[in-house]
Amino acid sequence: IVQRGPYSISRNPLYVFSFMGAFGMGALTGSLTIAMLFLLIAVVVFTATVKREEAWLSEAFGPDYAAYMARTPRFWPDPSKWRDQDTLEVRPIFFLRTLRDGAVMALAYPLFESLEYVQDIGWVRVILALP
Repeated sequence: IVQRGPYSISRNPLYVFSFMGAFGMGALTGSLTIAMLFLLIAVVVFTATVKREEAWLSEAFGPDYAAYMARTPRFWPDPSKWRDQDTLEVRPIFFLRTLRDGAVMALAYPLFESLEYVQDIGWVRVILALP
């Protein structure tokens, strides 16, 4: 069980940043309503995912994982609990997979800008504008 670095302050730091990314993608539309909707969808999806992961990890690691759960918040980071280490082991396949997943969020900007452009030139009609 990784318990150092960002995993010492949150059991799911990647999901925390995914929440921020989802809100940011929605904010790119210029609508706070859509930003909040994207955030809500991310919270619902990742909370369900985390519950399944926690069940599996509890079964796989037993009391060690239970102790980790007791001292480390599920999502909201607690910086006072930061624990570090001198070296870091990185498995390239996991790093590259995470990088790929994050790249999907980077596509939101050109997608929303393209949509705005085709609306501006009249190719696509604006059906609904949200605040």
